[in-house]
Amino acid sequence: MVDELDEESAEIRDLYAEAGVALYLAQVLEHGIVNILVLADMLSLKEKARTERVKPTKEKIAEYVAMAEDAEERHYKRTMGNLLEKLYELKIEFPDGLEALLNQGLEARNRIAHRFFRERALEIANHEGRLVAIAELKEMQDVFNKADAPLDKIFRQIAIKLGLPIEHFAEYERMYTEAARAGGITEKELQNQLGNLCTGG
Repeated sequence: MVDELDEESAEIRDLYAEAGVALYLAQVLEHGIVNILVLADMLSLKEKARTERVKPTKEKIAEYVAMAEDAEERHYKRTMGNLLEKLYELKIEFPDGLEALLNQGLEARNRIAHRFFRERALEIANHEGRLVAIAELKEMQDVFNKADAPLDKIFRQIAIKLGLPIEHFAEYERMYTEAARAGGITEKELQNQLGNLCTGG
């Protein structure tokens, strides 16, 4: 039987847990930005193909898919600040307040990743300071969640323009969740297995 934690140990555990959740949500937000940038790249390729009257052969489609995958890899190598710069360059019409939320998310992400525990080193050594730090981490989580939610709508709008079968998205998410819970499969393997949902296959 596991011994009960004393108050200090329990607070430290909760502090690290909330920091982990904050980092996770920051990465979810970055992932949402990358998804939009990749779709925008694909939309640009589609427009170029239409202008140049490129025939959609299997070879050409495979080439464009490879280009999109390369673009995704490049985007994931960018800092979050650079990702936001690229997102703003798309001149997307954001809901009121979203740009401010994204900028707050950037600041919160950089703080939790680079300096939060250094700035709070003295405070987290005592009860009151730990409670304040935990509250701050929850505020960061709230910013990440609020900034991420509108990005999903923007993603779907671009997906519709691109002609992706968004009716398959719910099924994709269901299968993704089931695979994650079952374990024993890598992200890349799952993407390959579910790829036919996005092509209507």
